Amino acid sequence: MNVRLAVAICFCYFSSNSGEEPQRQDGPEQIHLSSTGSASSMFVTWVTQRDLGDGVVEFLMGNDPSTVRTAKAVKSPLVHTEDGVNETRTTYIFRATLTGLKPNTKYTYKVSNGNSVESGYFAFKTLEDSDTFKPRVCLFGDLGVVENVSIPNLLSKAERREFDFVIHLGDIAYDLQDNLGRKGDYFDREMQPITATIPYNVLPGNHEAEGNFSEFRGRFTLCLSVVSDFLWAQYNWLKKDLETANQKKNRKKQPWIITLGHRPMYCTNFDSWDCRPNNFIRTGYNNTLFNLESLFFKTKWTSSFTDTNTTMNGSSPYTDTSTT
Repeated sequence: MNVRLAVAICFCYFSSNSGEEPQRQDGPEQIHLSSTGSASSMFVTWVTQRDLGDGVVEFLMGNDPSTVRTAKAVKSPLVHTEDGVNETRTTYIFRATLTGLKPNTKYTYKVSNGNSVESGYFAFKTLEDSDTFKPRVCLFGDLGVVENVSIPNLLSKAERREFDFVIHLGDIAYDLQDNLGRKGDYFDREMQPITATIPYNVLPGNHEAEGNFSEFRGRFTLCLSVVSDFLWAQYNWLKKDLETANQKKNRKKQPWIITLGHRPMYCTNFDSWDCRPNNFIRTGYNNTLFNLESLFFKTKWTSSFTDTNTTMNGSSPYTDTSTT
């Protein structure tokens, strides 16, 4: 698919509803969609606060009962921990994959646990699958649960279907693991009116790092997961992926190579660490190893979106000596 992006950047920092916490459900909650990378399938993920049995998604095309199908979910206990707290808490994560979907089509679905505990109905529309499709993308980062600034606006835009999918560039809830994961629960309940109807795709930020990203990895379902404690493994995966994307046959079909991340190579402010001219993301370790700027130029990278220190950054190819 030759994707052309119409990007709606939603600036959302340290912001959420400062009123009462969204009510906890004794059943499926925190329901969210996420992209599989294909227009013909979709991930559905949800949470229960106690073990309520097996999980199932019932879905149908539009409101046509003759098209009803089901998808079984995989259940995983998520043990919540927190630095300095000598106790744990367990919730249950359910992941199902809806397959055989038709592109550019509306689907209705509900999730259930056991024989009688179920959610209400939600609806989503699959992406188009054509070379002329121009998806509308909502990008934001550093979104937490402190002030009532951004989420009401996001809710209203989502209700009007002003974007086709959402990408959260890290630093989620501030922080997901706080109060043994209850802050993450609060955030995900509040986001459900958006995330249950529009694919919500996430990247980890530095605030997700505690416990080797266990809270982040436990809560979210990603279309691609490259999890390694070794920079060589991550860098070599990225190098191979970019080189494949830059092959002539692939570049003709998909001319744009867009990267997403949390920490930037270039900044619009003068933060003392992230925005140094020789920052780690740009020039690599000891200005030698894992140099992303050099790798991006060799593979003719097009642009990047990053976010940290409450600043959204969009980059085009740039070096000390040239711009393109």
